[in-house]
Amino acid sequence: MKKIQQSHPDLAIALLLVCLWVLLLAFPARSAEPGLNRLDVESAQAIALEKNPTIAAARERLAQAAARVAEARSAWWPQLSAQAGVSRIELSDRRMAGSETANPEDWYNAELKASWLVFDGLSREYGVAAAGHGKNAGTAAWADARRLLNQGVAHAFLDHQLAREEERIAQADLEFYERLVAEAQARLDAGSGSQSDLLGIRVRANEARALLIETRRLVDTSLAALAELMAIDPGDLAHMDFTPLPDETDADFATPARASLLQTALQNRPDLQRAREETAAATAEANAARGEYFPQLLLTGSYGAERSQNASFRDDDAGSTVGIALSFPLFEGGRIRAKVEQARSRQRETEFASQSLQNTVGSEVSYALSSLAAAQQQLLLQAENLEVVRQVRNLVQLEYQAGQETLVRLNEAQRDFITAESRHARARTHLRRAWIDVETVSGE
Repeated sequence: MKKIQQSHPDLAIALLLVCLWVLLLAFPARSAEPGLNRLDVESAQAIALEKNPTIAAARERLAQAAARVAEARSAWWPQLSAQAGVSRIELSDRRMAGSETANPEDWYNAELKASWLVFDGLSREYGVAAAGHGKNAGTAAWADARRLLNQGVAHAFLDHQLAREEERIAQADLEFYERLVAEAQARLDAGSGSQSDLLGIRVRANEARALLIETRRLVDTSLAALAELMAIDPGDLAHMDFTPLPDETDADFATPARASLLQTALQNRPDLQRAREETAAATAEANAARGEYFPQLLLTGSYGAERSQNASFRDDDAGSTVGIALSFPLFEGGRIRAKVEQARSRQRETEFASQSLQNTVGSEVSYALSSLAAAQQQLLLQAENLEVVRQVRNLVQLEYQAGQETLVRLNEAQRDFITAESRHARARTHLRRAWIDVETVSGE
């Protein structure tokens, strides 16, 4: 038995390596987004909403608004405080003449105070209302930040999709000229071609390579822009497959009615909701400021003790007070009037800002619909033009191969085809962007 154990150390090491290999397969290296290998625009937006610091900052502002509501409500509760202290008193010899008390002398005191504001001209009620509207405005601001971030991510995603499509077109253009180079070289070797044709095609191939380099740069920069909005490293997106542009459907060429879209925007836009809440908050603040014209009624009470030499308080050291106080502002140099006028001016300012924003929303709706209509027409036109140009290029290529067309004409046809492909890809992207803008301006 001893001999068997000593004769299999390599087997034990092999088993250990196999176990480690199995563990590595069971727990693969984790990416920034575990389980996400194919990225679509909805997934990108979800990641951005979770990680983008702009949304986190909006959430913190909302938390601040909620805390201000709690602060305003605290004015309804009684105020309770406790204090204690010790002081050393040393009087002059003249004042101490004939006195038998110690000099200097230590005095100890402790006191519990309570106060309750019974009436303040409804300033508390309006203060709480203003804070509540401020919180609602913060909620709307948070929703508006999400709306705009979703739009930005969708635009960046489209830019990257377009860059990849441009890269595909440039790659196909290069492959086209590389085939022509091979064909021209074969004809030259066979004695039926010319050196000038071969050199001309090589020039076009180099131009295609330069275009491919530029499109790859655009792919990288658009990826970096998208990663910035998603608040992740661009390297975490490099390994992912991006969904291509979806095929157009009949719904993509529909035309929303401006009246219904505007009504939806006025009802759903969070920035308009924020403006309305800010106006309501300013109105409440103006009413709270006017409350200072009214008297304030305050209930007070205290219980405390005081003695010298030490802090061993006894019943005969303690005392209490109960009182009611009424205060009425008679003259403060115009402070309350100025405060009220400031609050009213703020109220009017928010009303004008809300009206201006409604006008802006109407303009944005009109602009989005106009852009959508233009994008729909452009895509139909570019799709038709692409088919025509493709047929022309294919015919010219066949005629060139048959010796019936010149290289100049083939280069021209290929250039027209690449331009048409690029314009068609941009038209498809513009249509998607237009629909995103329509959804964004409507607040849906």
